[in-house]
Amino acid sequence: MLFMAQPDVGPLYLSSGLVLAYVGYSIVILAQMGLGAGITPDYRERSRVFAWWQIFNTFGIILVMLMPVLFADQIANDSGFTVRAMGWFVLATTPITVAIAIFSLREGSSTQQTHNARLADYLGLLRVRSTRLLLLTQILIGLGLGVSAAVFLFFFTMLKNVPREYVGLQFVGFYLVGVCTAPVWSMLANRIGKHRALMLGSFDFASYMALMLFMPPGNLWFFGIAAIWGGTMACAADMLPRSMMADVSDEDRLESGHDRTGMLFALLTVTHKLGQALSIGIVYFALDLIGFKAAGGADNPPTAMTGVSILYGIVPSILYILAALVVRQFHLTPEKHAEIREALAARGVTNAAGDLPAPVLASEGGLGVPLPIEEKR
Repeated sequence: MLFMAQPDVGPLYLSSGLVLAYVGYSIVILAQMGLGAGITPDYRERSRVFAWWQIFNTFGIILVMLMPVLFADQIANDSGFTVRAMGWFVLATTPITVAIAIFSLREGSSTQQTHNARLADYLGLLRVRSTRLLLLTQILIGLGLGVSAAVFLFFFTMLKNVPREYVGLQFVGFYLVGVCTAPVWSMLANRIGKHRALMLGSFDFASYMALMLFMPPGNLWFFGIAAIWGGTMACAADMLPRSMMADVSDEDRLESGHDRTGMLFALLTVTHKLGQALSIGIVYFALDLIGFKAAGGADNPPTAMTGVSILYGIVPSILYILAALVVRQFHLTPEKHAEIREALAARGVTNAAGDLPAPVLASEGGLGVPLPIEEKR
C-alpha cells in the first residue's frame, strides 16, 4: 500500500497503509527488544547483545540507502523505481529474518509469569525510580534529536553552504560510524557502567552540536570529520537505553513479581517518539515566530538565520546536557544489578532462556563477574 501505491490513490488509502505499517513495526520491534532482553540476565552480556542489535539494525538501513546507487540506471528512466525496490526489499527479507529468529532461538524452562497490560499497569511501572529516570532521559534525547533534525537541512545548506548531496552523505557517515563504534560503547559500558557511558555520550554529542556552529561555510573537511565524531557519540544514545531498560525489567520483576519487559520497552519507544513528535511542533512554531521562510533560502533576515543556528546547535546541546545530568542519577549500577539477580535467583526466578541468574561478586574494578558455582541447566 505504501511502496507500490498508484498515482491516483487518496489520503484515506495512504493513511490506512501508514497506520498498518506502524502497528506492525511496533509489534515486531517490541517483540525483538523483549527477546533481546531475555537472551541473558547478565549485565555485561546485555551490553553486547544490544551492540550486535545496533550493528545489524544499522547495516539494514545502509543496505536500503544504497539502493539509489545500485539502481542508478533504472532510476534515470523511472523515478519511482527506488521506492518500489525498497518495498520489495522489506517484503522479501522480513518474513525470512523473522523466521530465522523464531526457529533458531531456544526456548528454555523459564518460570511462568503473569502478564498485565492495563493502563494502570503502565502507570505502575513509573513507581520504579530507574524507569522514571530512563524515560526522562529518553524524552530529552528524543527532543534534542528531533529539534536538530527539523532544521538540519536549513542549517547546512543555507548557513554552512554545504551542497545538498553532501548533506545526505552525512547520514550515511553516521550509520557507518555507528556500525564500527557499537562494540566500543559495549566495552566502555561494561567498564564504567551503562549509565556513565550514556552520560559521556550525551555530553560529547552536545559538544558535537555546539562544534558545528563554528564550522567555516563550505568547509567539507570540517563537515566530514565532525560527522565521524557525531556518529560515534550518537551510537551511545541509540544503543545503551535499550540495554539499560532490560536491566530495569529485572528490578521491576523483583518488586512486582511480574515480567513486564515488553511494557517497559513500549514505554521507552513511545517516550522517544513523543520527544521527536513534540520537537517538530516546537521547531516550526519557533521558525514561524522568528520570520524564517524555507523558500527564502539565504535571503532570510539575519535574525531568522541566527534563530536557525540556535535551534540546531544550542537547543539540542542543552537538551543532551540535561539528559546526561538526569541519567547521572541512575542507581542501577553493575553492583546493584548483581544484588537484584541474586534476589531473583533466591526466589527461583529464571530468565527467558531458562537459566538461573548466577550469583555475582564485585571485582576490584566494580564490575560484576559471574561465579562458576553451577552449570547452566
